[in-house]
Order: sequence, then C-alpha cells, then structure tokens
Amino acid sequence: MRQIVLPLMLGLLPCPTLADSVADHFRKGSGCHIRQYNAAHLAGHPEQTVTEIALNPSALPNEPGLELLDLFVQVKGRNYEYHALAYCEPGPKQWSCGLEGDGGRFILTHEKQGTLRLTVGKGGLGFEGAQDFLTLYGDRGDDRVFLIPSVPAELCQ
Repeated sequence: MRQIVLPLMLGLLPCPTLADSVADHFRKGSGCHIRQYNAAHLAGHPEQTVTEIALNPSALPNEPGLELLDLFVQVKGRNYEYHALAYCEPGPKQWSCGLEGDGGRFILTHEKQGTLRLTVGKGGLGFEGAQDFLTLYGDRGDDRVFLIPSVPAELCQ
C-alpha cells in the first residue's frame, strides 16, 4: 500500500461502480479496493489487528480458470505491510480464493456500493513478512470479515 491520505481521498474522489458481481469489480470497476480503519473503528473492535487492507488485480498474468489478486495488510504495531498472492476461482455469486504457498483461504462476495466482502476461511490466512509471520484467524478475533470499498485506480499504483 502507499503512504496516502486515504480518508481524505475517499471523501473527495467517489468511485462509482457498475459492479453487480465480484467479477464486475475487476472488469468494469477500477479493480482497486482499499480500506483504512480509523481509531474509532479500532477502539470499537479491540481484537482487530488489521489497520489497512487492500486487494487489487495482480500484475502477473491470470492462469486458465483463475484470477490472480494481490492482497496487502498492515497491522497495529508494525510499520510495514504484508503481501500475499491469491489464486481465485470465479463463481457466479462468490469467488473462492487461496493464498500462494498454502497460506489459507478466503471468500470474496459483492456487497452494495462498490464494496467487496472478504471472509477469512476457518483455517485463517498466513502472511510472510520481511521480519516475521502474520496469521489472521478465521475462527476468532475481529480479523475475520473485511468490507473493502472500491477506490480510484490511481490509489493502487
């Protein structure tokens, strides 16, 4: 993710979407999805460690029957981001995605107003960082479901 003033940008640059499905987010919309959690949200969800999450199409070429996405997360107390490559199997109502290297699974569904819902699988999601590992648990805590809005594509560059 980038050092940007996202709350201000999101307020000034609405990103209308034509999305009616998960696929539309990446084919008709910007494909760029970012959510920064403010202090009030984090105070209301004390077990949430994720402070920012981003999901966008990977620069790598898709494989037959799969869509490749880049997933980035930042967490409390760490000044760097974690990245994972996700291999997603498109479906009519949802996409089933797995992280590279047996890093776990998640489901993507379309929500209203250009938002994707990322639901962490029960086995969690594992990320390898520059200095350590991170696990988001799918069966406990407040890092299980993320609503990630579509934002203008230039915010993901």
